[in-house]
Amino acid sequence: MKKTIQIFSIVLCLGFICLPVIAEEPAQEKQEYSEARVFNNNGVDFVASKKYTDAIKEFKKALDIDKSFQAARYNLALAYYNSGKTKDAISELKYLTNSSYYFVNAHYNLGTIYLREGMLDEATEQLNIVIELEPSHAEAYFNLGFIYFKKDLLDDALTYYKEGVEIRPDSVKGRMSLAFIYEKKNMFKEAADEYMKALEFNPDNQDAKQALGGVQAISRIREYLKSDSKDAWAYVYLGHIYYARGMYKEAVDNYNKALQIDPANATAKTSSEKTVVMMLEA
Repeated sequence: MKKTIQIFSIVLCLGFICLPVIAEEPAQEKQEYSEARVFNNNGVDFVASKKYTDAIKEFKKALDIDKSFQAARYNLALAYYNSGKTKDAISELKYLTNSSYYFVNAHYNLGTIYLREGMLDEATEQLNIVIELEPSHAEAYFNLGFIYFKKDLLDDALTYYKEGVEIRPDSVKGRMSLAFIYEKKNMFKEAADEYMKALEFNPDNQDAKQALGGVQAISRIREYLKSDSKDAWAYVYLGHIYYARGMYKEAVDNYNKALQIDPANATAKTSSEKTVVMMLEA
């Protein structure tokens, strides 16, 4: 089972900016300006072929001619990131965000890279700037939701995912993430509704189908336990469902409830031990 909640993507190849070459007969200054754009466009062509080392060289040539060439610096940052040079990518994006506060994609990519590097406070700062500059930027809301989920601030996570889905109602990943937050808050009806909406937009999404089945099963068992709270095996089954959903803490909680009722339940004991190991390895 893939994790239901995800980081939304960095703007990579689609974010590379290719500019037209100046066609007029230029003066010397304009000629150099035009050459910088030729190097930038050459770099974009190399990126299309995933030749990032060559692309980086071209973007640097463009910047040697025109240090204020924002498109080339932005492209250089993304080429660095694509080639695994994360620190260099961050350095270039920080330069851009400091010199051009209104460059939304620079803030978004910097924030998302920070998020992927586990630098949650830095990511939050950049993504909040994105929302300030572009209030309809759904992916920024989604990634802020993910940050608050990682911090176990589920109410805040819920707020940001709901805002993102309101902006992008057709976002299957957004709805899946929102549904998962509802699950974590034991709001199973709301979770099921979101999984069903995700399936409306992508009927073949196996993760949504599996998640919906899990939520519905959890709801049925929890309803049954209201009438028979001493059924140890019901808690074991709940543990198994949570385990399959990757919700290991909830799985252990239910295995332990089974053991409180029936200390000799070998399935609950071995399942709890196995899940604790998974939690430590996760």
